[in-house]
Amino acid sequence: MAAVLVLLAIFVRRSNLPEVNQEEEAAEVGAADKYGRTSVFGIPYLMLGVLSIFLYVGVEVLAIDS
Repeated sequence: MAAVLVLLAIFVRRSNLPEVNQEEEAAEVGAADKYGRTSVFGIPYLMLGVLSIFLYVGVEVLAIDS
């Protein structure tokens, strides 16, 4: 397992990754998407999914405790 992780680290280290320009990234942080949302919390399906997973885990815990 350790050998696989070391090989993975070597591959990541040797890979050609693009340079990150922090000035451009900082300018894009407050930018809105094409729907005018500036945060992921503005996506209704995401919030519904979070609620669904929360309730599902709660039901599983109740079923195990019974």
